[in-house]
Amino acid sequence: MSSNKLVLKGALTVATGTALLVGGFGSFALWSEQDPLPSDPISAGELSLQAQTGSWVDESEGAANATWDPATDKLVPGDTVSLTVPLTVTAVGKNLAGRIDLDGSALDVADFGGHLTVSYDVAPTPEAGVTDETNGTVSFLRSAMGDNSIQAEGKVTFALSSAATLSEAENANAVLSEVQFVTTQVRPTVQP
Repeated sequence: MSSNKLVLKGALTVATGTALLVGGFGSFALWSEQDPLPSDPISAGELSLQAQTGSWVDESEGAANATWDPATDKLVPGDTVSLTVPLTVTAVGKNLAGRIDLDGSALDVADFGGHLTVSYDVAPTPEAGVTDETNGTVSFLRSAMGDNSIQAEGKVTFALSSAATLSEAENANAVLSEVQFVTTQVRPTVQP
């Protein structure tokens, strides 16, 4: 027999043996196993602000009394009145930091001819993790707080200058709903 035939017979024998092994034992299987993640869900926190009913005070020099009602009382030059509104902020989240302030940027006081001054301040009830900032805002860091709630007061003060003339401010109006209480998340700074 020639050597080519022997090589061919040997190759056929190896191929037939391999085919029998594969066919005789079924298909190859690789092991696999599954195990799900723990069943605890991940959840987002909360940042919300609730303003309660406010109270007005007449802070004008020489005022007959301290009560003031915007529905019936009207400002005259030299008057100063303020509105104080209790605020509750709910802050839930491990790395939650933020601030509370009043945004009066949309308040239109042009009718008063530049004689109405509006100032804003937010003051918190003292609590760990809550800071009364010098710019009239409040900052907070949830991880340093005792619970998820911040109590504060927002105060808006309106002062009509005694220099306002009848032609400049008489029957002027400002829409107070344009002033908004705002709580905003900020990223916390790294603690040393």
